[in-house]
Amino acid sequence: MFAAKILLAAALAMHGLAAAAQSARDEAPFGAPNPKAPAELSQLAFIIGEWKLETWFARPDGSRRTATAYMTARYTLNGYGVRIEERHPQDGRSDFVGERTFVFNKRLGKWIGSGINTLGNRKDLEAEFTDGKLIVTQSGMLFQGRPGVNRATYYDISANGFKNRFDHSSDGGKSWREGEYGFTAVRIR
Repeated sequence: MFAAKILLAAALAMHGLAAAAQSARDEAPFGAPNPKAPAELSQLAFIIGEWKLETWFARPDGSRRTATAYMTARYTLNGYGVRIEERHPQDGRSDFVGERTFVFNKRLGKWIGSGINTLGNRKDLEAEFTDGKLIVTQSGMLFQGRPGVNRATYYDISANGFKNRFDHSSDGGKSWREGEYGFTAVRIR
């Protein structure tokens, strides 16, 4: 009887180890791409890492206000998605921080996601990678709490940097004010 209990315990332990091993094969290490993720995940590999951003904001008089910001991007959602966080230091005030998460939707054939920032603004995101550019459409409450649509274009993409330009539409994308905000990103790590 004792031997039967030991055999049963050993069989259960082996089953548990096998189940744990299968679960481990289904998961990606934290911050790594999942080998079972859609092939399109490679489209966002360029942005993974830590970046220094030289930003500019268009002023109504046509001049630009410049600043330095930082961005970190990593794989998330068990390696199926990408999470991006931007931190914009503010003189004597709390940093402005924005965060976006993307996952590829095979049915739609494009990236979808959401974003939120420390102002409490929430955005719905859609993105497509085409002609060597990542084009992200953000709709919802934008800067200064105004509703609208932003189009962010990531371009001149290389291993050590890329550029970004934001355009704004207040009429649902029928017309655009181009170049409201942008940055040049240089890889830190």
